[in-house]
Amino acid sequence: MENLNVRFLDFYRFLLQNRIVKNAKDFTERLSVSSSFMTEIKKGRSNVGTKIIQNAVIEFGLNANWLFSGDGEKIQVKDEKSSMDGVDFNTISFILNRYEELVSENTLLKIENEKMKKSLEI
Repeated sequence: MENLNVRFLDFYRFLLQNRIVKNAKDFTERLSVSSSFMTEIKKGRSNVGTKIIQNAVIEFGLNANWLFSGDGEKIQVKDEKSSMDGVDFNTISFILNRYEELVSENTLLKIENEKMKKSLEI
């Protein structure tokens, strides 16, 4: 999950450097998320969620393959041959749902880890 957040923030900086977005407010408004949520991601207290990923793919052409794996370019290269034909939305939906499940599981594991640490301190 951490690599995903790091790459997402890298994508955000890329958009700023290339003047695709003006500032954090412009970025969050265009993604339909609160600026406080973006702050939480920057501080490492929240993970990028499916809504923000989906909106970044649609709004800015974020390459989801790059975001999840680090492979390829940050921005999806569009040519005459590329289209949404042939895209398996069931697979995309499955991946996004699985991601949400892993985020939840990760949160629960962090809580369990903290409980174990505290019990060992006694």
